[in-house]
Amino acid sequence: MTRFIASLLTGCLALGCFSSIGFAKDKWLEGLRRDLKRLVERLGTSPEKPFILTEGESLLARAKSEGEDSSRGRRFEEAAEDLINAGDQMRRLRQGSEGDDDPKELRARTARRLERSYFRVQQADYFAKWSDWKSSPAYVKMARQLYQRARSAYDRQSYTEAKRLAEASSELVNVLENLAQAAQVIPDPPRLR
Repeated sequence: MTRFIASLLTGCLALGCFSSIGFAKDKWLEGLRRDLKRLVERLGTSPEKPFILTEGESLLARAKSEGEDSSRGRRFEEAAEDLINAGDQMRRLRQGSEGDDDPKELRARTARRLERSYFRVQQADYFAKWSDWKSSPAYVKMARQLYQRARSAYDRQSYTEAKRLAEASSELVNVLENLAQAAQVIPDPPRLR
């Protein structure tokens, strides 16, 4: 079985079967660039717009510079995607509520979402410490601010707004987590003596 797999991989390498992996990565990065551009256009006058644009471009540039087969590059791609998701939640704040849910059930679901977000925001400082990213303190600050806004919206019984702000806050912490993972140095395997 092992010989079969080895010969299959060798044959695929010889035929260039894996040459499209780099192409797929470039397509993925271009898709993220388009998503970022579209998001920035839709954010209007949001105060977070300049931060999202600048950071999104920086993360995508770093992902590209890390190379095709880099786990670090993948972490930067995922960080950019998380930033875009956070921005999308902020953009969706202008939309109305999500359907006609039972108010008690909506309140309970929102409370659970805020609780998860609260604990996620508590991790932000830890990830920022390990991220080696110059603007990581800004991510921590924004995640905390978004959580506070979510809590205020919850107190006003604006449950959809609270949920979206909490999700945006958590996504910013996800960015920091990916940056911390990208910053970790993977040691070389030991050499035989």
